[in-house]
Amino acid sequence: MDETSVNLWQYRRRMWMPSEQAIKVPQSKDRGSGITIIGAISNKRPDMVYLLAESTNKQATKDFFLKMNRQWAGVHEAVIVMDNHPAHHSHLVEDCLNNIEVDCLFLPPNSSPLNPIERVWGTLKHWWKTYLISNGGKTTPEQFRFKLEQVIRENVQNTAGEY
Repeated sequence: MDETSVNLWQYRRRMWMPSEQAIKVPQSKDRGSGITIIGAISNKRPDMVYLLAESTNKQATKDFFLKMNRQWAGVHEAVIVMDNHPAHHSHLVEDCLNNIEVDCLFLPPNSSPLNPIERVWGTLKHWWKTYLISNGGKTTPEQFRFKLEQVIRENVQNTAGEY
């Protein structure tokens, strides 16, 4: 289980290339806010559970775990691997995890490579950036959320079990 954020824009206006071949990356003037994706993959299931939220806070984290429990019915007796984000240690989230009967394994600081979902986030961000560049940065906030969910469904959702 982990979270990542994506934006409607690219941070850099230029990508590295030899100076004579620089490519200018257009940016939308209506950038909107970023979207946080909270997600989990399993070595026993081929699908990914994810929740789009405005930020990673204790309520969004609790909502994610409740969604995970519904989507992966019978998730009991599972071990959830996650980092030490403050929301993961809140009483609200701890009570939720106790109610759905799962154990938590918290990773040490700076150990993202030990969490397999990090590779899913890399795939997702690759597809997202490719979409932004190919679309010329002309994406509204409404199209942003729709396309982001489409990218997850088509390019990440069904391959989550491969990680």
